[in-house]
Amino acid sequence: MGLWSDISRGAAYISRSRVSNLFKLYLSFWYSRVVRHPVHWGKPFAISVEPGTACTLHCPECPTGAGVLNRPKGRMELSWYKKLLTELSPQLTVLNLYLQGEPLLHPDFPKIVKIASDKNIYSITSTNGQSLSEKLAQELVLSGLSEIYISLDGVTQKSYEKYRVGGDIEKVKDTIRILSSTKKRLGRRNPSIVAQFIVFRHNEHEIAQYKKMAFELGADRAEIKSAQFNEFGKDNVEPPQNRQFRRYSSNGGAVFNNQRYQHCWKSWMSAVFTWDGKVLPCCFDKDGDYELGSVINDSFETIWKGAKGDLFRRTILKSKEKIEICSNCPEGSNFFT
Repeated sequence: MGLWSDISRGAAYISRSRVSNLFKLYLSFWYSRVVRHPVHWGKPFAISVEPGTACTLHCPECPTGAGVLNRPKGRMELSWYKKLLTELSPQLTVLNLYLQGEPLLHPDFPKIVKIASDKNIYSITSTNGQSLSEKLAQELVLSGLSEIYISLDGVTQKSYEKYRVGGDIEKVKDTIRILSSTKKRLGRRNPSIVAQFIVFRHNEHEIAQYKKMAFELGADRAEIKSAQFNEFGKDNVEPPQNRQFRRYSSNGGAVFNNQRYQHCWKSWMSAVFTWDGKVLPCCFDKDGDYELGSVINDSFETIWKGAKGDLFRRTILKSKEKIEICSNCPEGSNFFT
């Protein structure tokens, strides 16, 4: 039932131009791998846009929460965002409205979603669940938001606040309840409510309880996520003992179960935009060390197929290990993507 519901949700956003674009992207991705030289046909199938960097929590493994984000902080202006979606919308299918910071703190967040909905783009956001009011819940449902991830990393306040420092688990529970009841009251299927549980050693024994609680609160799905560990967050939280839920070893080294190939599908099919319009190759570039350009100054097409983007993809195809942000990323562990 859940699978068919997800398929029916996604089908509404498909068009001939978007399917054709995805085919072009995948074809150019494979051609580039064969000739070991970057060729890029089409435009991004998915992008991530950062509404802002502000957040009320202090999660130790998050650059924003830990206070170590090494780039300017601020809030997105709608002018360049509207221009970007106008340029990309014929081909763009999925829009992730998050990167760093808490998206719901942007005062115009429902308007940001509505701009995408009016262009029939599947929109997703992720929240810590600390800032939702009943008024905002109604605005989000009416905005056309497709999917919302809500962080629920524990079943008690003690286990939850071990990672979500400064957070209140009861607010997260209320966020799920309020969104669920608002959808029912307004007769809407969207947004799909996804509870998300990041697994650490201190909460791995709560997984079964978490899933049960998430559905009782009104979530449509309950997902498990492996934790990303960074040097700045060392010793605050520990990796889970069960390797099934581990992305990293206890000494901080990356653990990948599959062979890692010299490619990255995300570098062909997606792009990331900071709150101030900077274009980044992917979400692992938290500090913007590999900035490709700014859509405030140039068109996206010029930036995406320009010299910096070409160099980044060429390095991925020939010596991916030279790119620091790739060392922590599982992309390329699958032969086909």
